[in-house]
Amino acid sequence: MKAVAIETFGDPEGLAVIDLSVPAPDAGQVLVGVEAVGVGGVDVLIRRGAFAAYGFKEGHIPGNEVAGTVTAVGAGVDPSWVGRRVWAFTGAHGGYVEQAIAPVEKISPLPAGLSAVDAMALGNSGPVAHFALDRARFAPGESVLVRGAAGSIGIMAVQLAARVGAGAVAVTTSSAERGERLRELGATHVLDRSGEGGGDDGDGVGAPAGYDVIIDIVAGADLPSFFDRLNPNGRVVAVGVVGACLRRTSA
Repeated sequence: MKAVAIETFGDPEGLAVIDLSVPAPDAGQVLVGVEAVGVGGVDVLIRRGAFAAYGFKEGHIPGNEVAGTVTAVGAGVDPSWVGRRVWAFTGAHGGYVEQAIAPVEKISPLPAGLSAVDAMALGNSGPVAHFALDRARFAPGESVLVRGAAGSIGIMAVQLAARVGAGAVAVTTSSAERGERLRELGATHVLDRSGEGGGDDGDGVGAPAGYDVIIDIVAGADLPSFFDRLNPNGRVVAVGVVGACLRRTSA
């Protein structure tokens, strides 16, 4: 089967298509014929070498989520899974392949009307965004700032906050194009990376001076500067450290 491995840490050009034998699932595992693979921020950081100190070496096959059809099962797994379409979490590796191994407890059946590509859009990012808002005790009518909103988790957080009736949904992003897309998905105010900018929502109303909830996907050295943007009893939930990892790889 074909797989994609990190031949050299750095830019995408360091990825290489290689040939591997189709693996056989061990006890408690399933083999999934892959139709779509999720590419998340963590995969980018692994590819760049940001996590090399944690055991990720060149030759690593990235990818932690796939969608497709179960083609085989290991010992102890209900054989009725064979032929079923699933979303699967493969762990910290092994998703960029034609046939992926996953623990049976890490798979979820896909509804008939949900495509493999759409399953990838919901897979990891949906639950992370949901639990971030849940842990923040976010309530309808409250204002929320999603820092670093252009990635998959941020996009889902924006949509979920808007769906449950947020009073305002502000976002930080690096480009006007991304900002416009986020507006289409429910953002009411678009700010720059530092959280500055008018953020006019179209009705002449600027961005809130403070927020009840901040969902932070960036973290890094600038995170403390956002604490001053919290309203009394405001809450911050950090769900990523992209800023710190990017700084490390660029140093």
